[in-house]
Amino acid sequence: MDQLQKIWSAMSAFQRVSIVVAVLAAGGAFLAISSWRHDSNFKALYRGMAGEDAAQAVQKLKEGNIEYRLEDDGNTILVPTDKASEARLLLAREGLPKSGRIGFELFDKTNFATTDFAEQVNYRRALEGELERTIASLGEIEKARVHLTFPKDSVFVESRQPAKASVLLNLRRQASLAPENVAAIAHLVASAVEGLSPQQVTIVDSHGDLLNKPRSGDTLGSASEGQFEYQVNVEHELTKKLNETLDPILGAGNYRTGVSVECDFSGVEESEEVLDPAKSAIVSSQRTDESAAGRLNAGIPGVASNLPNPPAAAAAPASGTTRRTENTNYQTSRMVRHVEHPRGAVKRVTVAVLLDQEMKWEKKGANYSRTFIAPLPEKINVIKNLVTNIAGINAARGDQVTVETLPFDGSIREDRPDAPSAHSGLPAGQDKAPWYLKKDPKIIAGAAAGGVLIIGAGIWFAARGRRHRVAVTETVAALNPATPRPPSAEISPVAEDPLSQEQQLIDALKVPMLSSTKNEALTKYLRQEVRKDPAAATQLLRTWLLDEES
Repeated sequence: MDQLQKIWSAMSAFQRVSIVVAVLAAGGAFLAISSWRHDSNFKALYRGMAGEDAAQAVQKLKEGNIEYRLEDDGNTILVPTDKASEARLLLAREGLPKSGRIGFELFDKTNFATTDFAEQVNYRRALEGELERTIASLGEIEKARVHLTFPKDSVFVESRQPAKASVLLNLRRQASLAPENVAAIAHLVASAVEGLSPQQVTIVDSHGDLLNKPRSGDTLGSASEGQFEYQVNVEHELTKKLNETLDPILGAGNYRTGVSVECDFSGVEESEEVLDPAKSAIVSSQRTDESAAGRLNAGIPGVASNLPNPPAAAAAPASGTTRRTENTNYQTSRMVRHVEHPRGAVKRVTVAVLLDQEMKWEKKGANYSRTFIAPLPEKINVIKNLVTNIAGINAARGDQVTVETLPFDGSIREDRPDAPSAHSGLPAGQDKAPWYLKKDPKIIAGAAAGGVLIIGAGIWFAARGRRHRVAVTETVAALNPATPRPPSAEISPVAEDPLSQEQQLIDALKVPMLSSTKNEALTKYLRQEVRKDPAAATQLLRTWLLDEES
């Protein structure tokens, strides 16, 4: 203990304050780490709970002596990780959480006194609650609110009303829904309600933005948003095919392609009836044959006439009927055709390809002249044929392909060989400058700044070591007052050389020179040289850094 007191008494005020601050900082860090480890051991039990559910859940956790934390304005409950399963089972036994809206469990208890209207209302509430739970289970959605309107039937067509639905979505932080996801939610709701179509579902986010905007212009003769997107997709796919074919031939960046596709979105239905007079066919045929011949029984009525050998009588005249009717109907051959043309058929395709020209510098005396070399006509024809076949060009419908060649802006702006480099910072013609001066000046400046910082840090540490050695020297002199100091060791306030002052101090202490003393002396020498010629020192440091990089 006495030794600690002596050490504490021998310390300066700065050292004492430093030790106290270090102890306090270590204690604070230990407490912070302990608190962080304790808080990190908590796990989210439920997120996005309704206020009434959260209040009941907290009450049950208090009764079960389970520690908890609240976040997100009380909508999220955190419990220790080892108690999460127990807490979940405890709340499940109490029927929590109820997710704010009750589902089909509303009909678990039968009430015979319920009216038909109340049954319809409860069914709608249960269906809305089930849809909210289903939609909220998606990853990007935190909460959902669903309102349904069932269809209204009537014997009168004018009084019939279709089913409708509105959905309010509360998305998670930095989450977004793609148009495909919005359409999926609309179809999900429409499939759960009888008589509901996806077009009658309105989806809105918590910011009031309409997510499923209706597409207008589906009538004939009007250009809708979907039709425009279809045309853009056709142009994009055709451009992609052209680029994939021309890249290996011309190289990326040496050409530009432009595609314009005109689509026909008009809905046309054709009915055609063709009659062929050269061909005919029997449509109907009717034939009637009627024939009657022979003698008719005649005589005096009575028994005598019916005997086997009747008495002779006057012979009756012979009679017979013959009739023949034939009717055949012929009709000219005809063909009836009903054609419905699909929308979006390609009406016209126009393709333009622009080729870059090769640029060369030609030296004429002391000056340079720029020369552009256009591609050969054979190469242009080959490219034109490729584009024609890939794009499916049909000259009969007015398709066109244009291949032109012009120098691009990058070729025009290329510097001449004797121009100064944009990165070297050297004047024109100075090609024999050192290689390290042709580097990026930003890199050189950064390396120089880093070197200055290193030298400054070394000087600072050396100064701290010198002050420490001076204090040790004074302590040694105080402990050995009988030791006479030679006259040569007397240090005058104004010395001629810092190195001689250090040598005098070392001789006065009569201790061997340490390696740190040599480093300090070398650091001071470098420091003086840098102050004499900063430019030369910076150039020397720059050379060292570039040599190490190479």
